[in-house]
Amino acid sequence: MLTRSTAKYRARKTKWHGSRWRAMHETCRLDLGFMNFLKLFWLTVVNLGRQALLLPQAAAAAFQEKRRMTAKAEFDIERLDRIRNPSKYRGR
Repeated sequence: MLTRSTAKYRARKTKWHGSRWRAMHETCRLDLGFMNFLKLFWLTVVNLGRQALLLPQAAAAAFQEKRRMTAKAEFDIERLDRIRNPSKYRGR
């Protein structure tokens, strides 16, 4: 069943096909490409700024991890020495 709105839509749709329709959509495609470029550029700048702000925190975390690993290594060295030479630590 054809209603008035579907008939108008079909008439409008057939009228737009052709070179005008193609030209209009090619410019939209170009605009979308430029907008995607701007979006990518903006996200890159934002992520770079975020990383720059988090750099001191990351450096502090790396130093703490290094300090923790050094303390653990010293503890393991003493533990292994106690296992290998129990007579050295008998009085403690």
